[in-house]
Amino acid sequence: MFYTPEDRQYILDKLLHALKGDGRIAGVLVVGSGATGFKDDYSDIDLSVVMASEADVEPVFRDWDGKIQTLFPVVTRFETHYGPYLFLYGFLLDNILELDIGFLCLNNLVARRPQWQIAFDRSGQIQSIMEASLVDKPEAPEPDRYQQALESIWHYIMHSAICLRRKQNWRAVYYLDMVRQQTIELAGLRLGLETKNYRQVDQFPADLLLSWQQSLPSDLSPGKIMRALQTATQCFFDEAAIWERRSGGTLTDLLQSKMQLFLESIDEELNA
Repeated sequence: MFYTPEDRQYILDKLLHALKGDGRIAGVLVVGSGATGFKDDYSDIDLSVVMASEADVEPVFRDWDGKIQTLFPVVTRFETHYGPYLFLYGFLLDNILELDIGFLCLNNLVARRPQWQIAFDRSGQIQSIMEASLVDKPEAPEPDRYQQALESIWHYIMHSAICLRRKQNWRAVYYLDMVRQQTIELAGLRLGLETKNYRQVDQFPADLLLSWQQSLPSDLSPGKIMRALQTATQCFFDEAAIWERRSGGTLTDLLQSKMQLFLESIDEELNA
């Protein structure tokens, strides 16, 4: 049975109460949409569990695997290690609620986005750390990211086309997806929208979404993939041209013409 908002709130409250009972835990943050009341009925629960001592992080992380499975019926779970003092569990509960819990120490605490709420804080430091890290977070190096994309895009375009020539259609689609991904990331930087996990891609202007949609092949035939690759390449260079007008660069036109000629030559070979 799918969870209800009431089920989700009950589980959150029960879990926070249990976490507060562990004296090794300095504090807990509700992060993501749950910090502001949840986005909708499908939102999951995201928590950051903070220890004051680095030495406590992994033991607490290990202990709470079993404790979560005692508190709630768990279908399955995964764990990710981001570093010696930064860990994550993802639990799938029986009612299809996802429960993501990160474990870290105060020294590694940082606000990656403004959606967070302190559930409790024994240290008295979490609020100031979160506020300072959000204010001091450096702006994304937009010109560097653009330059990196422009200088490397040929690799993905050419490999996609070459894979088609080698009859590696699935691999060709992988490189095609990379061309589209680079384009979306640059557009996100330009428009101030988050593209990680495509979090805000649906908020892009309709004309951009339509052009990117046309870079999705309708099947894995070489002709359809090539048409999609040509469209994706044009989309990338349309975006690159906007960045180049800002930066005063000169590489876009030359590189685009080279890539177009290369794709045309591979297309002719495919149709020969």
